[in-house]
Amino acid sequence: MKASFYNHFFINNDKVVGYNAISDHFLILEPLLYELFEAGRTEDRIEDLKDIHEDFYNTLVSKGFLVENEQNELKKIIEISDKTDFDDSTYEITINPTMNCNFKCWYCYETHIRKSKIDIQTIKNVVTLIEKVLEEKKTKLKTFQLQWFGGEPLLYFDNTVLPLLEEIYPKFHKSGIQFISGFTTNGLLINQKLLDNCKRLGVRTFQITLDGHRERHNKVRYISKTRGSYDEIISNIKLCLKNRFYVVARINISEETISDLEKILDDFQDLDNIMKEYLNFSFHEVWQEEKDLSVDISDIVDKFRAKNFKSSYLAESNATIYNSCYADKPNHATINYNGDVYKCTARDYLSENKEGILNSTGQIEWNEKYYKRIGDTRFNNKPCLSCKILPICNGGCSQHRLENENQEYCIHDYDEEKKMRVVRDKFASRLHYSNFYSTNNQFFKAIANIDFAKMKFKDPIVFQQSLQNFFETELSPEKIIPFLKTNSMFSEAITLLRKGNIDDFLEKENIIFEMFGKLNLTKDEKNVFNLYYLPAKAYYYYKIKDFDSAKTYTHNSILSDDIFIEKHPFLYGHKIQQIHNLIRINFRIGLYEEACKLNNVLLKHLMNGDKFKYEIGMWKENYNVSQDIEMVGMIHQIFAETINTIVEISSSKYDEKLLFEIAFSNIIQNEKTIPELLPLFSFLLFKNKIFSNILIDEYVLQKWLNTAIESDYAYEYKSLIYSLYTSLGINSYEDNKLHFRQLYSKN
Repeated sequence: MKASFYNHFFINNDKVVGYNAISDHFLILEPLLYELFEAGRTEDRIEDLKDIHEDFYNTLVSKGFLVENEQNELKKIIEISDKTDFDDSTYEITINPTMNCNFKCWYCYETHIRKSKIDIQTIKNVVTLIEKVLEEKKTKLKTFQLQWFGGEPLLYFDNTVLPLLEEIYPKFHKSGIQFISGFTTNGLLINQKLLDNCKRLGVRTFQITLDGHRERHNKVRYISKTRGSYDEIISNIKLCLKNRFYVVARINISEETISDLEKILDDFQDLDNIMKEYLNFSFHEVWQEEKDLSVDISDIVDKFRAKNFKSSYLAESNATIYNSCYADKPNHATINYNGDVYKCTARDYLSENKEGILNSTGQIEWNEKYYKRIGDTRFNNKPCLSCKILPICNGGCSQHRLENENQEYCIHDYDEEKKMRVVRDKFASRLHYSNFYSTNNQFFKAIANIDFAKMKFKDPIVFQQSLQNFFETELSPEKIIPFLKTNSMFSEAITLLRKGNIDDFLEKENIIFEMFGKLNLTKDEKNVFNLYYLPAKAYYYYKIKDFDSAKTYTHNSILSDDIFIEKHPFLYGHKIQQIHNLIRINFRIGLYEEACKLNNVLLKHLMNGDKFKYEIGMWKENYNVSQDIEMVGMIHQIFAETINTIVEISSSKYDEKLLFEIAFSNIIQNEKTIPELLPLFSFLLFKNKIFSNILIDEYVLQKWLNTAIESDYAYEYKSLIYSLYTSLGINSYEDNKLHFRQLYSKN
């Protein structure tokens, strides 16, 4: 083994912080451990660490600080970058509906065109382009992003943006591909009506710019010489937060603005922790600023973070091999109001800068500049190839590469201190966003000691005995035993399906039908048979990925239950199980938001007693779980499985937050509920605190963990512990998922 070239170490308080730029892992070391590592590295005896401190050695390997001697790390970086940039699971389009603007900021690089507005033909061309993307990439595409830029994109919202969204959003809603949309705006034109339209059409984010505090901002962005815009924009940011839109408040910084930046905090002190969850302050020097303000800005960022505001600077703003700029990717296009196509949104939209044209058939005709950006200039800058922060700098972005073609450059001015500042800021940011350092250590230790194999599992509903009573009531005596026998056979057949044995299921199904063909069933008896046949058949179609048929059979099962529900109330649990199956189907076909919405209304019904509505079936008006205690297991199963699925399909805490909010946002703490459900409400409070970067009390968390382990439904709590572990972690979201699976497999 050898030490990675991309290791970085620096002192923080009385510890040594290590960072590997390829793995994106931090380690906090006692100085003695660091000295051991350094001695092994400098004396070329790194393998001796294995004998001296095996755990430390294994950690260095697993976190990427030690790599195989023959490993070509630069090649690995290029492979990661290629995988990131040429990912067909995402596609992003940025639209400039106008190049006009209601402000004239001194630093703006754009040429504003007063009467510019996207016309009907260009709107049609954009729609056709998106339809082609959906058709050509439907097997791989998972996420489509539609961003709005300009000019001021809200200037002609009703006439340009709204028609496009109303045309485009339903196509993704129907396809099941995740649709994300957001605006880069000065924020002045935001109002409740606009936000209501955005809510129903998939818009989630706003990036809104502030030019310093009130006095400075109003000198740059004013409505008239006597009327500034600062207070109105602040009010509109809060309106967005109140409506649960994510807002990036981009603070543009020059030497003139920096002295008053801290005062901005005073204008957001009235936000509660939930609203803070949706706000992030992002700090950027204006491009004309020649003085290096990074140290001063870092101090300001620390003050924002100290007040529990999310704040990003330096490391989070740079392109990386894992999160490169949209302009670096082939699956991105910025479409101007006149149909010209660009890549970079940080340069003027002059005709000579365009990289393509959107034609009337919905095709983008790219030019030579595009192909240079995407292919020819990648990893051609010699200084980058020998730079230790290449994985987190990525050589800047493709725009830097184009503008420095055939000459060497460094976006950090070849200044090693500036480069190290990026690493330090990443560490500070990571700690800030985690904000759970000591709690994590205790929580992780507790989880590592859990014997998951011994956690109890309780069937969601005691259905077998109720089913026998049902048969005794609804069937003639001679048919009870055949019905019980076939029900047992279907249970065996479903087990076969779970294992993927499709042919064996069909063979058992044929045997069952052969048996029942000799019984001469009446219409009522066939309805009894359907009670367990229909959901089994729905599961068969689910396993062979015929989801339309699976949904049809599930609906038929709900209607079949309704035939007997008045006389046999236990079947309500069976109907609830079918709604859970519909949630599963929606998740499986990529309708994530629909699955989460259905989960939300179902659990509100079961846990809080709210009215439940679905397109078919009869549902209780005022459900009370305390009168139906057998349903508690079902609630735990639905709750935990949705949590687990959200974690599995999410690639970051941000993704998880979006789906989690839809699935659980309206299930509030209910002190009147039965004790068995209180740990579920506590879990929701934990997650809200994590998403808001609020420290969880270590004692309360440990007490909850003990309750979960000892619960009759402990097996379901594994998914909840998994969710906490994943989003509490200091390392990457995906790494935390992997680590939890490793812990679980050991048990």
